[in-house]
Amino acid sequence: MNRLPIAVSSALLIALAGPVAAQVADIPQESPKAETVNTPLEFARMSVAWSVFQMDSSRLVAREADGEDIKRFANRTADTYEDLLAEVSRLAQLEGISQGEMPRIMETSHLRKVAELERAETGRLEELYIEMQLEQLPELIAMFNNYSQKGGELAVFAEETLPMLREQFARARDLADSAGIEAKAG
Repeated sequence: MNRLPIAVSSALLIALAGPVAAQVADIPQESPKAETVNTPLEFARMSVAWSVFQMDSSRLVAREADGEDIKRFANRTADTYEDLLAEVSRLAQLEGISQGEMPRIMETSHLRKVAELERAETGRLEELYIEMQLEQLPELIAMFNNYSQKGGELAVFAEETLPMLREQFARARDLADSAGIEAKAG
């Protein structure tokens, strides 16, 4: 499948997200879990796991949701993380990480979340998905923020990806607000 480069995809997501600057300011920048990601291998593995989770959960919601706004958001999210996954894999190889060292499936916690989405009825599916975005994205943002300070190609990638992650979080918050979904995190 032919995809846009991650920078173009990220810019497109940001452009489509709308004005969100005020909402981006209060996204957590640190987390205990994020501080444990210190090596290129740890960052690459976690990035792959997050990307697979975002792609799978977003593709499911894009297929099953009723609301057009959430379908658009889910489709953009899935496409963006597909590009992110390809770029992380490419950069990991440049850092000397073999494909055999990379995870092939989601973390158990992510598998449970996708299973929860699969079992949800349509109205609850949309609500759960947005709640998961608001819960999970601050953790991912903190991990990328922490790793961006480490140096190397993956650290540069982490730094360049942060604006897209913040915009995604802000857009998820916008969807939650418009749907009357109470945010659990962020």
